[in-house]
Amino acid sequence: MTEIAERLTRAFDTLDADAFDTLYAQDATVWHSFDQLETDRAGAMKGVRQFFGSLSALKCGDVRRLQTADGFVQQHLLSGSFAAGGGFERLPVCLIVTTRGEHIVRIEEYIDPKAMFPRPPKPA
Repeated sequence: MTEIAERLTRAFDTLDADAFDTLYAQDATVWHSFDQLETDRAGAMKGVRQFFGSLSALKCGDVRRLQTADGFVQQHLLSGSFAAGGGFERLPVCLIVTTRGEHIVRIEEYIDPKAMFPRPPKPA
């Protein structure tokens, strides 16, 4: 579990989509809390590549992990800079990760992607 979790975190920190690709099992699925949709491996990789492609830097901070019977739970605070300018800091993320052997077979991702973008000021 520890090796997979550390490789996952390192993939975030280095914006390495290919590392994600090697972590996912062929039948991997990813579910997102923000849209309540499940995607297959190809869809998940498309999302990872789009997200990483929009960034110039990304960092997982305050990483906390708990081993489970079939994988691990990881909580972290995500900070990043967009290639086009701007960024976000300390965005809470929780991943419930199911593994099989050396691969991830499922991720349940809890994140609010709207928190990555600045909110317009409230009218006076």
